[in-house]
Amino acid sequence: MRPILVLIILASLWGCATSKQTISEAWSRVPVEALDIHSYWVTIPMKRVFRTDGREMRFYIDSGSFTYCSGGRFSYSCLSEKVTCNHIFEQCRFQYEKYEPAGRCYRKEIHLPEGEFRKRAKE
Repeated sequence: MRPILVLIILASLWGCATSKQTISEAWSRVPVEALDIHSYWVTIPMKRVFRTDGREMRFYIDSGSFTYCSGGRFSYSCLSEKVTCNHIFEQCRFQYEKYEPAGRCYRKEIHLPEGEFRKRAKE
């Protein structure tokens, strides 16, 4: 019973996902300001690293714990799992050249640029 429940949950998450390629392309050539004011990225921890060639890399650490439970009235079991994703943005000359998720990542619409920056990314 538990494997079926886990598969149903994973299938529902998969249906909400946006492709990695689409999100990566959307952040290409987007100004740095877009991350500084983004409603999602400003809410999670971020670490900056400056490379010797002058590029800045930003690591956004997105993690959470999930618990899946199944069973009946008198007996049930739960499975807990921690999921962590590092969203890595590489900047050069005041715009982003590259976005790459690393780890166990769920790619969603919320990860895309917002407002005027989303429109620019589509052009």
